[in-house]
Amino acid sequence: MWRLWGRQRTPLRPVKTQRCLGLRPDPGTWTDLAVVPAPLQVLSALTKAPPVSPPPERPIDSITVCVVSADFEALYEELEQLGQGGFGRVFAGYRREDRLPVRVTPQNHTPCVSTHVSDPLHPLLNSEAGPGAVVLLLDWFQLDQELLLVQERPDASVDLRAYMRSKGSTLQEQEAKMILHQVVEGIQGLHSRGVLHRDIKPDNLLVETGSDTPRVRIIDLGCGCLHNNEVYSEFNGTDLYIPPEVYSKGVYRADPMTVWQLGVLLYEMLTGNVPFQTSVHIVTRLVSSPDCKDFLKRCLTKRALGRPPLQSLLLHPWLQGAD
Repeated sequence: MWRLWGRQRTPLRPVKTQRCLGLRPDPGTWTDLAVVPAPLQVLSALTKAPPVSPPPERPIDSITVCVVSADFEALYEELEQLGQGGFGRVFAGYRREDRLPVRVTPQNHTPCVSTHVSDPLHPLLNSEAGPGAVVLLLDWFQLDQELLLVQERPDASVDLRAYMRSKGSTLQEQEAKMILHQVVEGIQGLHSRGVLHRDIKPDNLLVETGSDTPRVRIIDLGCGCLHNNEVYSEFNGTDLYIPPEVYSKGVYRADPMTVWQLGVLLYEMLTGNVPFQTSVHIVTRLVSSPDCKDFLKRCLTKRALGRPPLQSLLLHPWLQGAD
């Protein structure tokens, strides 16, 4: 069980930083598209980026991902538990210097991350906040047995599952389309930076509710690993989102697995259930749009090679004009 940092005075030590720049894929058409390999160009520093709601007295460009060796408690204040992440609890808090709201996620070093990955994934992900972006990392602390990840905590935000409950457990097709469009953009951004999430589900998506149009942010990389085009033999994620090839063959590839999870996510937004808990025919009664039905059927194709490439999803007619 996670020990609260206030009860453990383990000295912190400086850790390495990485920065990764990725290129967005530029696909051609929905029907004729090859998978684009994700580049992994690791540089020497992390990207500076502003928080979602910077305090007026603090210059925006001074909010940066930094590496420190001071005691966590000297910089941050722990508040209530927000929820349960992939492999541990998530806590609210704030930065003492300017009372910036943060979320703190303690993680074991290697519960989910593949053995060949020695550094945390989050430093690869920092970029200017935008639709579908990963919640920005502010600090990370390396202890003997675990990492403390300190991320921004957007105001007026709830996870997608809570947001769905507030809407009666399901979303209208148009709203589900807007949300999925942002998620696909964000996931493509992760892959272009060399990171595979592996646990796409409502619990790992934040919806900022401060505007008329929901803004979606990706959270919880506890099950993540480096993205590549090789075959993976270890799956870390949520059972109900595991693609069929993991059960039938014990292996999977990154992009077909991701497309499957996006299909399950859309199905859950529209029906309130995952495909394996209800008849797959229910969605045909709940969704009136032929394009939406086609999108779902393609993403949830049992054969991995029969699913569309991740880079082509935004070109599907159903997602056109959703941004």
